[in-house]
Amino acid sequence: MEVKKTVRSVLLTEDFIKNEKNIKKEAFDNFLRFSGREVYPLYNKNDVEIDVVVSQPISIHYFVGGYAWMTYRYRGIDKKTNEILFGANAPIRIKVDLVKGRWKIIKKWEKP
Repeated sequence: MEVKKTVRSVLLTEDFIKNEKNIKKEAFDNFLRFSGREVYPLYNKNDVEIDVVVSQPISIHYFVGGYAWMTYRYRGIDKKTNEILFGANAPIRIKVDLVKGRWKIIKKWEKP
């Protein structure tokens, strides 16, 4: 659950890196984030609500490290009409290491 929570936080929060316990900076920089950024040219954060859903990860670990596979879905929804303006499903693979008793995201791969 910790990895899923971290992925959702990274997607939605630009300043999440202030708490580096759960993710390496290089991995953080490899995520597309929606908070405060224009993801698409027509995206205006005042007019569009971002909905992000992260699936339950499937994981394999070897006590001090491992991998997790999950999918995140994001949608841009017009606040006035509730119309979906853009979105996608993105499967990702994440490399994690056990650091001081916590799973830390080290690297992320995403299919284009």
